[in-house]
Amino acid sequence: MLLNLTQGGELRFNLPKLYLGFETRFYDHAREIHKHRKLHTVIIEPDLSRVSMVWHSPLPCPFRGNKLRETIITLKTDVSTGQPASEDIELELA
Repeated sequence: MLLNLTQGGELRFNLPKLYLGFETRFYDHAREIHKHRKLHTVIIEPDLSRVSMVWHSPLPCPFRGNKLRETIITLKTDVSTGQPASEDIELELA
């Protein structure tokens, strides 16, 4: 519970339990699956009724850093049920 963030004085919510997959693709057609990812930051914007969750995933890519093509983030959990997703869902980067 967080206090004094809204005019109502109290803000209460549960963060969703998400399991994300990260895969980086390079222009030389190499692919790298991120093995370590952690929730890094939670941004609370009470005036907009919005919460943003930011993940961090280190990726060593010596000599390939300038050839990074894209990183695909895949939702591994159905957030509405908390159950594993029946299909991987690619998320759009904001």
